[in-house]
Amino acid sequence: MNTSLYTDGGCIGRNPSPLGGTWSWCLVDETGKLLEHESGIVEPENVGLPTVTNNLTELLAAIKGLSVMPTNWSGTVYTDSLVTLRRITKSQRFNGIPNWLRKKTLDLRKNRKWKVVLVGGHPSKTDLIRGKRKKDGMLVSRWNVFCDKECNRLARKFKEILQKSSN
Repeated sequence: MNTSLYTDGGCIGRNPSPLGGTWSWCLVDETGKLLEHESGIVEPENVGLPTVTNNLTELLAAIKGLSVMPTNWSGTVYTDSLVTLRRITKSQRFNGIPNWLRKKTLDLRKNRKWKVVLVGGHPSKTDLIRGKRKKDGMLVSRWNVFCDKECNRLARKFKEILQKSSN
């Protein structure tokens, strides 16, 4: 069965964020059925850095998703981050990424059989119907939007909890 892994990440507040960030991935089969998904929040102390960047959360989402795939998985990873695409395929540049995440990335890509496709983030409804963004022709997917919405939901929830605890 052909499956596709969609990933996204973001910051809670500004980038870089002293609060942290959110990540999300989902696995979809060839018929477009959601098979599984996971998402979470990462705080600076969880990664050993003073702040969390968007590039870190984008990479973390991809690595968390790839980590649950079988060893010989040969599907497609879809990301809206060119930096993440480069890091999970060939780049040796990991500025601002903790060493443990760099090592995990390099380990996962050693025997990779999967491919990576860059998708356009934040598409309009018309773009989604068309399957690509009008402004630049980049592919878009409702599953990337799904991951983005999950990241935003977690960020809102995190901010609400912070606000309640400060009152």
